[in-house]
Amino acid sequence: MAAVVAPLSGSCLSENHGLGGDWSLVSGSSDTGGVLGRPVLAEEGKPDVARTLFLVLSNPVDGRDDEYNKWYDEVHIRDVCEVPGVVSAQRYRVRPDIPPADVVPADGESGDGHLPQRHLAVYELDDDPAKVFGEFITRVGDGRLPLSDTLDMSSVIMSVWEPGARWPV
Repeated sequence: MAAVVAPLSGSCLSENHGLGGDWSLVSGSSDTGGVLGRPVLAEEGKPDVARTLFLVLSNPVDGRDDEYNKWYDEVHIRDVCEVPGVVSAQRYRVRPDIPPADVVPADGESGDGHLPQRHLAVYELDDDPAKVFGEFITRVGDGRLPLSDTLDMSSVIMSVWEPGARWPV
């Protein structure tokens, strides 16, 4: 059985496809899992294009959940969405009431049935993932994308996912 996640908060700011460059709320709100970002402007006769996903699993430092969520929602996710190539973002948290997959730790020992991370951020990219990720690293290094001491760096797992088969076609 796969881990079950629930929306935590919204958030991606991005350009508005030439509609004045204003930030805009696409759907929902931060307390309902809405997403801030660009409105989808489909071209007539062209199908939706699947985008690359950048996933980040993480935890707050013990006892600092509220500070971590405030930083992530009000500072970090907005900073990430200022990176060219980031189209949208959505945060999730694991649902503790539904058993997640049995996770086998990297050391090969049997998992305890719980994912070690409780938080997931999913970023949608519309540019070369290596280029976008390189810009993340540059901005962390020069202070434009500061990390918080509320983030447990030992818990962070990042991965990039390319589109595969899609249904319905």
